[in-house]
Amino acid sequence: MYTFPEIDLLWDLLRIYFTEVAPYFPLLHRPTFEKAVINGRHLLDPSFGALLLAVCAVAARDSQDLRILKQDTKITAGWQWFSQIRLVRPNFVEPTSVHELQLYCVSYLYLRQTNMFDSAWSLVGLGLRLSLDRGIHRLKTSKSRDAESELWIRIFWILRNADVLQGLSLGRPAAIDSEHFDLDRPVECDDEYWEKTEHNESFTQPPGKTSGLSFFTHYNKLVDIAASVQRSVYCVNEVPEYKDDSLTPVERNRKKAMQHDSALNHWLMSLPEHLRWDPNQPDKIRLNHSAILYTTFYWIQLQLHKNFLFRQASDNQQGFPSFAICANAARSTVRISQVLHQRSKNRFEVLVRVRFTL
Repeated sequence: MYTFPEIDLLWDLLRIYFTEVAPYFPLLHRPTFEKAVINGRHLLDPSFGALLLAVCAVAARDSQDLRILKQDTKITAGWQWFSQIRLVRPNFVEPTSVHELQLYCVSYLYLRQTNMFDSAWSLVGLGLRLSLDRGIHRLKTSKSRDAESELWIRIFWILRNADVLQGLSLGRPAAIDSEHFDLDRPVECDDEYWEKTEHNESFTQPPGKTSGLSFFTHYNKLVDIAASVQRSVYCVNEVPEYKDDSLTPVERNRKKAMQHDSALNHWLMSLPEHLRWDPNQPDKIRLNHSAILYTTFYWIQLQLHKNFLFRQASDNQQGFPSFAICANAARSTVRISQVLHQRSKNRFEVLVRVRFTL
């Protein structure tokens, strides 16, 4: 059996998770999750209990309660709960569950901030394999979307994003390419509007109220571009659509860079007003949403163009724009980080923690 935090600390950690983490990591449905805790599901269902422990471990990073510490150091925050979890089950006979894959996502978020961050990438790969086995990569909800299908969809997109971004960071290929999945995008509807009421149908965002999931939609589209960069620029063998014998290697590299630059610029121009970077944005969540999107945009630019900085090419014009783009991306990231650090230390931590996890 698991050992959970004291009841007052448990609910404080849940409050922290859903206010400080969930707006940038839209994995769990708060009303459903909290109702399950109230009903004591964590005491009866080991998979849900493990998920709750992982949530508490992640939230402990933002708690000031001394009970979160395993030892007298902030580095151990949450470890007393996370260390109880058995991440890999003894067999794979039974099909995966929503809670098991949610556990992999939250565990990835926790492990990324420890000295075991390398193991997080393998955990994401396992989660994606189990998702494929369940058929989530082909999930189409049409007009019959319900809470369970939406949770499956969120899980897949979070796992896929983590796989692409960490793989691109480490120089490793993705576990699944975009041509092999066609599931729905997460619906842009806030948690409180998932259930049907006497006034509204289920999954109906009120007119005129922008959903927080708008951020996640545009983030997923940005990761689509990152996946294309990973597949074409950092491939071992030439991707068929770029294999043109009439072009020199330098010309092919320039073609790749131009196409990806065009896609990135189109993504940037398509951002709605509430997601555009504004250092004076008064809303905390919108400020962080914008910061995460823009710093990820600049990071992808760096991943795309750094490959061309040190190549010896006969055309000297090739390296020059890449250097300018990388320099601008680095400066812009520093400026955004400075704004977040000046506005609030916690917001700067959110940027560092979440930027590579969604």
